[in-house]
Amino acid sequence: MNVLVHNYAALKDYFEAQMEVVLTPGGCVADLVATLVEKNPASEKLLQICRVAVNENIIGRDYRLSDHDKIYILPPSSGG
Repeated sequence: MNVLVHNYAALKDYFEAQMEVVLTPGGCVADLVATLVEKNPASEKLLQICRVAVNENIIGRDYRLSDHDKIYILPPSSGG
């Protein structure tokens, strides 16, 4: 299955801002994160603390993905 991943903030140091990722059907968010770590191992620590939204809803790592889902990976941020 293909999903569209949007990367924000510091994640753009490791990946394109928007990228298509191919996953095994029935995969979950944790599988997506593992796939991204395989693509760029240096991103692992940051990916472990990111929040993930699918189709504009924040979800957990065990959420099952569907073909053509839009995924937004949100690193922690601070500011005022």
